[in-house]
Amino acid sequence: MSDIFFSKLWKTISKGMVWRGEICNQSKSGKLIWLDTTIIPSIDSTGKIVRYTAIRQNATERKLLETQLWAMNEMQRAILAGANYSIISTDTQGTIQTFNQAAEKMLGYPANEMIGEKTFLILHDPKEITKRAELLTQELKIPVQPGLEAIVAKARLKQEDENEWIYIRKDGTELPVKVSTTAIYDKNGILSGFLGISRDISESNRISKELIARKEEAIAASKTKSAFLANMSHEIRTPMNGIIGMTHLLLTETHESNNVEKLKIIQNCSVSLLELINDILDFSKLEAEKIELEMTPFSIHSVTLEMMELLKPRASEKGIQLVYQNADHPLSWITGDVTRFKQILTNLVANAIKFTESGSVEIFSTATHVAEKEWKIQFSVKDTGIGIPEDVKNKLFLPFSQVDASTTRRFGGSGLGLAISKGLCDKMGGTISVESEVGKGSTFSFTFNAPEAQPLNSTSDQNAFAGFDPEMGKKFPLRILIAEDNQTNQLVIKGLLGKIGYYPDLVSNGKEVLDILEKKKYDLVLMDCHMPDIDGFEATQQIIAKLGKSSCPMIFALSASKMKEDIDRCYASGMNGFLEKPIVIRSLIKVLFECSQKII
Repeated sequence: MSDIFFSKLWKTISKGMVWRGEICNQSKSGKLIWLDTTIIPSIDSTGKIVRYTAIRQNATERKLLETQLWAMNEMQRAILAGANYSIISTDTQGTIQTFNQAAEKMLGYPANEMIGEKTFLILHDPKEITKRAELLTQELKIPVQPGLEAIVAKARLKQEDENEWIYIRKDGTELPVKVSTTAIYDKNGILSGFLGISRDISESNRISKELIARKEEAIAASKTKSAFLANMSHEIRTPMNGIIGMTHLLLTETHESNNVEKLKIIQNCSVSLLELINDILDFSKLEAEKIELEMTPFSIHSVTLEMMELLKPRASEKGIQLVYQNADHPLSWITGDVTRFKQILTNLVANAIKFTESGSVEIFSTATHVAEKEWKIQFSVKDTGIGIPEDVKNKLFLPFSQVDASTTRRFGGSGLGLAISKGLCDKMGGTISVESEVGKGSTFSFTFNAPEAQPLNSTSDQNAFAGFDPEMGKKFPLRILIAEDNQTNQLVIKGLLGKIGYYPDLVSNGKEVLDILEKKKYDLVLMDCHMPDIDGFEATQQIIAKLGKSSCPMIFALSASKMKEDIDRCYASGMNGFLEKPIVIRSLIKVLFECSQKII
């Protein structure tokens, strides 16, 4: 205690007056002890002070509590002053008790105008209050009159609640806020008021609306893009069907070596152009996340050998040896997307052949058992080609990327193949990687997990439709109708069917299909999807409605679109299958086989 304190104390008692106050002493242990002290002077008959009596009581705990309360009050004051959120407290009737600086700034009211006022009447639209109270009353399922009583009743049941409200500023403008409301109880557990902490969400609402608008714009743009791609696919594939189909027909009829060579050049160029179109469409589908896997049983070894048969002519032209080694693993049949598996493998092998001038391209496959009937499959394609510099490996799987510009000029290509392969591997839950050394070659590997499958009992290799047979039409007669509005495509399909002994009827639109089916019975209708008057989808639905599903001919779509939506639409309309343009004889024979099986 200070000298000044004791000076004042002595001045009081020396005058014979009682002194009351707090004295701080130090105990033997060194702790400070607060004492509530009363000092009473005793005076004799002459008025002289003869002694002093001190009454003391330990007040250390009370002093500590007061100190803590003071600190808490100071902290509360600091929180209220420094908080970025609006803090408003009320009693149970909504009368404002606390209104901090952030609330002043947010709502435009000074605190002295708001303390003692009804918060609901000033800060909220009365219609909103009534609406909210009615909703709360229904939620509580207790007989409470709509109004403030309902909100109080809910607070009794639930101590915390957060809602979006609209506050009304002093200038009359609306402010969207997020309010966290807490019920306050006194020491007896009786509801005494509410504490509301609010934050301005007008900016987040604005951003959210902008994001929603942008998302809707992106969805609309994606739909427009998909529609454009579908249309472009149809428009490009239709003439491609004519070029490839007519070239194929001429190659079967021409025997002059000079003309055969020219026709093969046309055919190779057409196939390259078609591959480029397919790459662009597949990349667009991956970007839009519209590629879906079709899980069916297939033999990985058979598919690999089938792929090799297609690419062997390219390898032979360059004198490159194409080899397949499967490490003698027991797995052959798996369940997966055979088309996408074949696409990845074809891409890697075709690239290996493209970038190899001499030597070999080897395909290796291994299968590792990872769980019951579950395998991790790895395919590697090793070449003796030009190799890849270390500093550009990380660019290989990016869209439109090749090693350098001279590579594009020398070898061609869109630069999409590896990006598509990586996207498909990701879709299949696998990986793709490369190891390479400049001048010595490269090894591309991809992995994916797949369950094993039971081999299918396919007899296609033993039936008459397994290969090309010009007498097929006589051995397995089928009544075929072609619905196609493009004259070139009519000639191509008619020519391809003629090569195997079938002579179909031709119509140009859906109305003609319906008319001729009333007069003549057919086993198979090859239906173009996009025709004038009545398109293929509507024509199919009308045929089924008129003849019944069991009495209908088999209907296969002829479509230049590879978009999933169009393929799904074919099946949804009732068609039995899908024949993609450009039409090749192998696909056509497969459709004829399916039709013959149904008739048998």
